[in-house]
Amino acid sequence: ISIAVLLVTSWVYTMAAGAMTGWDEYQRKAEAGELGGSPGLTFMSFLVLYLFFAYFWTRIGQTLGMQ
Repeated sequence: ISIAVLLVTSWVYTMAAGAMTGWDEYQRKAEAGELGGSPGLTFMSFLVLYLFFAYFWTRIGQTLGMQ
């Protein structure tokens, strides 16, 4: 489940970053290898996973994978 959450998070981040910087510039950066180690993506991944697990652990007492 957490892999799916991270996949969706990275897809949304990529779409937002591409839309903000322009797709041509984003593609140029991707081809040049300038997108590796993005602190924004790392922060978003941590935040989304934290909120995902915190929500299910406080509401149900277990995550979706444990049910």
